[in-house]
Amino acid sequence: MSDPSELNKAIKSHSVWKIRLKDAVDSGKSEFTPAKVKDNHICEFGIWLANLPPSEKAQEIYKRVQPLHEKFHTEAAEVLQMAISGQKEKAHLALTDIKSDFVYVSSQLINTLSEWKQKVSR
Repeated sequence: MSDPSELNKAIKSHSVWKIRLKDAVDSGKSEFTPAKVKDNHICEFGIWLANLPPSEKAQEIYKRVQPLHEKFHTEAAEVLQMAISGQKEKAHLALTDIKSDFVYVSSQLINTLSEWKQKVSR
């Protein structure tokens, strides 16, 4: 069965990315590269997801979270690329505009992770 503590860590770590990206927008630099951010298999949660047993991966909630997680990393990498390439205004909008892909996928991922956590905590 899925571990609620892993889901808590995932919610927290992916929320921290909003802060890291805002810092990159403000400073124009980051310790991370867009290529590294885009790879959703190297973050702790991505590794945990990949190592779930097939019975967990067959669950509907996994099938919703996995593509959201992948899309989150893609969108975060795009925001970071804008931030470090001098497109500060565009990157800021991507982080704050409720119509942006990053804001949408970020909220969807956090909501779905929270839903998963509630299901396994019962």
